[in-house]
Amino acid sequence: MDLSQVPVLMPADQLPPEFGAAVPEIAAGLLNQMHESRHRYDAELALLAFFEALDEGMPTDFSDTRRDLNIANLTMLVIERLVLSPSSTVLGVLTIVGDLGPAPSRQMAREAARQLRVGGLELPRWAAAQPLKVLRAWSYEDIGPDEQILGMVFAYGHREHAFLASSVGNYSEVHQLRQLWLQVPDSIDETRVQLNERAAGPPLTRHQSLDERQVLNEIRYLLEAEPVRPESGGTEFRIRSYLLRLRGSQLAQALGETEVELCHDLILDDIVQHGRSETLQEQGYRLRLAIFGTQSPVWCQVELGSDATLERVHEVVADQFGWEGESFAFAETIEAGGEVVEEFPAGRLSYTTLSSMLRRTGGRLLCLHGNDRPFLVVIDLEATFPPDPEVQYPRRIGGSGIPPSDRYYDEEGEGIEWEVIDLAQAEKGIFAKDRD
Repeated sequence: MDLSQVPVLMPADQLPPEFGAAVPEIAAGLLNQMHESRHRYDAELALLAFFEALDEGMPTDFSDTRRDLNIANLTMLVIERLVLSPSSTVLGVLTIVGDLGPAPSRQMAREAARQLRVGGLELPRWAAAQPLKVLRAWSYEDIGPDEQILGMVFAYGHREHAFLASSVGNYSEVHQLRQLWLQVPDSIDETRVQLNERAAGPPLTRHQSLDERQVLNEIRYLLEAEPVRPESGGTEFRIRSYLLRLRGSQLAQALGETEVELCHDLILDDIVQHGRSETLQEQGYRLRLAIFGTQSPVWCQVELGSDATLERVHEVVADQFGWEGESFAFAETIEAGGEVVEEFPAGRLSYTTLSSMLRRTGGRLLCLHGNDRPFLVVIDLEATFPPDPEVQYPRRIGGSGIPPSDRYYDEEGEGIEWEVIDLAQAEKGIFAKDRD
């Protein structure tokens, strides 16, 4: 079997030694557990338990990204071991691994399963796809502290199960997962009754039922955003989010919508595609920040690390131009000289880095600062350089012009006239240069 086209994240000898040496035993154990399943949902739970066991065996100070890297790599080694003895059970295991878990191991499992099917093996009944239906779903929002609880009950074949998700909003109005539970439907229904009683009280609470498309949107937004970070180590509920991503993807497919993406997968994809790692020395980026549409040019040059997130880049933009507002968005063009400018998903701003957006000199990003009348800041990558360990980044190295204020009122309460910037004209004249 040829799996050479599937990228491997790191050599086996970089895994914790006790994991790499145990691959044959781990593969046999997983095969036996999955073979004993009577239903697709049972097999998915068995695979989740496998991932949780791997996760619990890692040092407590490992980050989510490092944990996912290790889980993906070990699962890929298990896949390589399983395909040495092709069977219907192996095909079943690979089929489910192709749906559940970190994205790199899913990709490898799907390719291995495809090759086994070409060889004539039949899929066991317990691994067969099951129809998914949302039986009931609701959300409860406490608008004061901007907290939300989301309940979802699914029918999956002839089995029912439920998720309860707790999230909190941040200053970017993005809801971040704080906890995720996999529960039985009766427990979810009891929680709904309790929250309904609370929602009938204070005026800053709201409770509503959700249809399938609303459920899909909620899942998409929650999983795309980075979860609330623990003080140390990994996110305890991260493994359960693998299963919620699968339910979201199954629901999206049924509704004819685009794929649901998990933030941890997007981070791993960045590592695979662009060679980044948690220990890689970042490059220095020299950026030109220019406010579009001012009567006289207003711009500055700054240097900062390529590992800066878009959230951090906005902080630099606001600091350089003396702006106080926190509302912002990023946009990028589809292609060099293209005609469409798309807003970058807000949930990804906290972990998407400059190095994944601007990959070579000449790349460009657009930053929108403010709400009703946003300023458009054009960000060009002018040069890359080796960072100087003696220099504290970011640092300003040049600039010109007086930036307009982003405040609506001055200290006396008088309205401040903003210079009007026609974003329709911006869309005609501002495009990314020479992008990948």
